[in-house]
Amino acid sequence: FPPHQFAFLTGLAMFLAMMCGVLGQAPLALFVDAYGWRSSQWGLGLFGLALALAIAVFVRNAPPQHGASEDSGGSVQTWPDMWRGLYRAATLWNTWKIAIVAAAMSGPMLALGGLWGVPYLMQTYDLSKPTAALLVSLLLVGWAIGAPISGWVSDRLQRRKGLIVSGGVFLTLGLALLVFIPAPPLALTVVILVLCGFFGSAMVCCFALVRETSPPEIAGSVTGIVNAMTVASGALLQPLVGGILDLVWDGTVVSGSRVYQAHDFQLAFISVLLAATTGLVLSLSIKEGR
Repeated sequence: FPPHQFAFLTGLAMFLAMMCGVLGQAPLALFVDAYGWRSSQWGLGLFGLALALAIAVFVRNAPPQHGASEDSGGSVQTWPDMWRGLYRAATLWNTWKIAIVAAAMSGPMLALGGLWGVPYLMQTYDLSKPTAALLVSLLLVGWAIGAPISGWVSDRLQRRKGLIVSGGVFLTLGLALLVFIPAPPLALTVVILVLCGFFGSAMVCCFALVRETSPPEIAGSVTGIVNAMTVASGALLQPLVGGILDLVWDGTVVSGSRVYQAHDFQLAFISVLLAATTGLVLSLSIKEGR
């Protein structure tokens, strides 16, 4: 695809990923309630096999008339070249700076949308699990809608940093409202979640920015580092929030499970707010690409 459409196409791919995340919330919860978790895992596994078959049959590399990719400089790399390129990418401080910004923006959305948003809404507003999952999935809907829009605007303006900083500002403000307003109205909470997803999706511009601020021959390596940090952010923040909840837990147990109070979640979500704030501050120092 043309390089000037990279941010939009990355956002479009993220749109599809987040919409699948929506299916993993309320629809999956309803399916598990009706048929059990084993049946759901069998279905997902068979879908994965079908997807792999479709990729093998239909997906192709660059058309022959295009030759080698533009980023490779027209040469085919060997395994030693790959390892040298990965090492070179890992020594670029700007790569890590952009990767941390992307992680700090996506981590809060993964922590809330992927795990802790559902029990938070269930406890704070006395909702059923399917209802809470449906409302939390709206955060992913906001992410899905915002990602291609952010990418398209970024490509049109040929600027990345401004959108990343702006998205970080609104994401941090939204999380601050969740942390510092005791039990806000449910409608306001849902709006905040949607807006956090929408503005936080500006992190998609980090993928385009890291390519444009790095040597073309290691574009794949630097993109991989950003993607790895983005995914790792959820793996770090989710247990961190859980650990804080355990620290402030008052000992209440229902049906053998710990029950956390609404104010416990607000205290635990401070860690999520700090992560977003760190990303916002760091985004001010990243440099614009070519």
